[in-house]
Amino acid sequence: MRVFQCIHRYPPQIPAFEARHRDRLASLSFAELRTLLVADGFASVYVLEPPPEGRSDEVFFTIWDYPLLQRRWADEHGLRTTDLQEILLAQVEAAQPDVFYTHSPRYDQGFIRRLPPRRNLIRACWDAIIDPYPPRHELYDLRFTLFEPYVRYWQQHGYPARLLPPAVVPAWEALDPGARDLDVLFYGQLAQYFFSGRNALLVGLARWARDRRLNLLLHLQRE
Repeated sequence: MRVFQCIHRYPPQIPAFEARHRDRLASLSFAELRTLLVADGFASVYVLEPPPEGRSDEVFFTIWDYPLLQRRWADEHGLRTTDLQEILLAQVEAAQPDVFYTHSPRYDQGFIRRLPPRRNLIRACWDAIIDPYPPRHELYDLRFTLFEPYVRYWQQHGYPARLLPPAVVPAWEALDPGARDLDVLFYGQLAQYFFSGRNALLVGLARWARDRRLNLLLHLQRE
């Protein structure tokens, strides 16, 4: 089974990635640049089977709206356009996948409508953007998320959906388990109507850390 997986870029990560590897980027092929991106850790908990694992014949992975990466592929395949959706469409046609799996159903301007009809192609998407009532993504055959309320909502309306939590990246096992200067670190999402249990836990944790003078860091970022 051949799977085509694409994801959109995370704006804070790309400048940091390019700054770290500035001297190398111009000379890298598409495959080498993609390997470097995956090794850098971007979206590593969501990549099904990274190309560096030697499975690029079965799983094609790309960051569809990262111009440097996508235009490198276009150059290597004689594609003159610089339009990122045109490049993505050409990649899908070249891969001839059995499964088209996107993490960008809210960000790709309805790209799913541009896919030519093909028998037995499974169209799947992943969506975990916080929303009281998520889009139903009617043009997809299957929906994945890490939120059980989404799964219930979609299934209640007759749309196939499955829970797919992020993975544990093997490279994390090699991280230094030594002493750290942080007692607690939280990096994640908060929403009053969606994470009542998480919110209560963090409020309690903050009070507990304050009373015991622990170093508690909550990284909060508005989108």
